[in-house]
Amino acid sequence: MDKVLLAARYVEGDLTDVEFNEFESILPYDKELQQLLQYYKQINLTFSSKIFNNEFGSTIGDKNVNNVLSHEQSYVMEEAVKVSKKINFKLFLGLTALVLVVVFLWVAWKPGTYPKYQFSNEAIVKSLELAPYPDFKEAAIAFDDGQYYEAKQIVAKAYRQNPDDIRLANYYAMTLLATDCNETVKDVLAPVYNQSSKYASLSAYIMGLTYVKEGNHKTAMEWLGRVKKAAPEYNSSQELMSVLSN
Repeated sequence: MDKVLLAARYVEGDLTDVEFNEFESILPYDKELQQLLQYYKQINLTFSSKIFNNEFGSTIGDKNVNNVLSHEQSYVMEEAVKVSKKINFKLFLGLTALVLVVVFLWVAWKPGTYPKYQFSNEAIVKSLELAPYPDFKEAAIAFDDGQYYEAKQIVAKAYRQNPDDIRLANYYAMTLLATDCNETVKDVLAPVYNQSSKYASLSAYIMGLTYVKEGNHKTAMEWLGRVKKAAPEYNSSQELMSVLSN
């Protein structure tokens, strides 16, 4: 597998267990891979931090999408140029291409697009703090400090030890959703989703938000419609369905 793609998938939490273990086994001996990992994290996490802090603006409407996209592309290119001075040109091109993909995905889900329905930074931190799993308080601190990769890796480690735990899968999916790992969210939640579980409504809500981010409103509404009336997410899911249907 291409090293640029491998490093990106590692950061995004998108490796299988076998790939993850293989990556970690070769990382200490592969300086090029270490370098790629460092600089992909540098660009991607700095950009993610700006998204969370809403430094690119609060809303995106039809009239200013192109302006915002241009602004964000310029920012990423500035960060990538800094990196290019430290790695070879071939790796620079691959790294920049991957990060620009992140830009296009993020644009569809800016803070302000559905501000009442997405998980806020504070909500994710609070959830991690209260989670009954080892090291999740450390994950909460890392997430609160903008260290999204580190936080996600802590949660991912716990998830890999018990992938059938739907509650744990929900925590992992929240961190994945926040860092735009949409496909991994679906891979994590779809196999463990069980309508009879008391955690099923949160799973359905997260899945719904994932499809909203991808622009697939039909499937998003199908998942949002599975949120039960007694669930804390019910009112938000109903409101969001109303927004999507208009």
